[in-house]
Amino acid sequence: MFFKKNKKLINFFLVLLSLTISKGSIAQNNEDFVIAKVNNKIITNSQVKSRLRYVQHSANFKINNSKEQKILLEQIIDKMIDEELFLQEAEKLKIEISEKEINNALGSIAMKRKQNIVQFKLFLSNNGINIKQFVRFIEAQIAWEKIIESIFANKIKVSDIEIEEFLEQRGFRADQRKFLLAEMVIFKNSKNTKSEEFVNKIYQELLAGANFKEMVRQFSVSITSQNDGEIGWVGQGDVDPKIYQAINTLAKNSYSKPVLLNDGYHIFKLLDIKVEKNIDEKQGSIAKNIISRNKLNNMAKGYLMDIRKKAYVEIL
Repeated sequence: MFFKKNKKLINFFLVLLSLTISKGSIAQNNEDFVIAKVNNKIITNSQVKSRLRYVQHSANFKINNSKEQKILLEQIIDKMIDEELFLQEAEKLKIEISEKEINNALGSIAMKRKQNIVQFKLFLSNNGINIKQFVRFIEAQIAWEKIIESIFANKIKVSDIEIEEFLEQRGFRADQRKFLLAEMVIFKNSKNTKSEEFVNKIYQELLAGANFKEMVRQFSVSITSQNDGEIGWVGQGDVDPKIYQAINTLAKNSYSKPVLLNDGYHIFKLLDIKVEKNIDEKQGSIAKNIISRNKLNNMAKGYLMDIRKKAYVEIL
């Protein structure tokens, strides 16, 4: 930013403004003068005083001494310079702000104060806050949001890895083991007491090196026998607790002891195991929004710095 400051004049202005405020003469003082030039636009004394009154009355901002007041006024002036840059940039990019958008923003502010728009405007008027200048403040905020949205919104990308890291850093993620299983199911015949003996015999043969796929094709009564007994990937929440207990400690390519379930005896073969990043859908969505917002804020800061560098700003 080409920034020209006259420190003596700035301090003189701040002292003068402080005196007019402390004496309660703001409303009566009709003199106005230029505080700052922003390219081809100006910010006046009356605009700064109006904004100061809004800050004090809306936020219940208490000023305890002249030093605090000076700091606040400097911040207000800097903020108003940025807002003027927002409006100029919006004009340059042909971004328009509708009356409906302004009214919606006013309505939102009023609602937060538990007022309607009419009541809020009355609040502004009663406290010596110029309504037109306040609307310009609203326009600047809307303009900046629309500028950033139009330029950067489609450029924000958030990867699954970023979401995982974000949640992991905050302790919201738990890794989950997944098991690739195959099964053999031996029907339990209530009239045949030798079913248990038979399934134990198969289990011993498998441990001794028998061909699992052939055993499945020959003896399994499950429909998975058509696919060599393969079930697919499952996690703890996908299977009966008895099954999970049987497979949880298995090594790859080993067999579980027979597990008795409602449909018969099951022998499971652990084909593979992996650890999955278990991300709750809601948490993942929240994380993505936060990461997107942070990226957008960083891009907005960079863009604002670029606008400032190119601008001619003079505080008189």
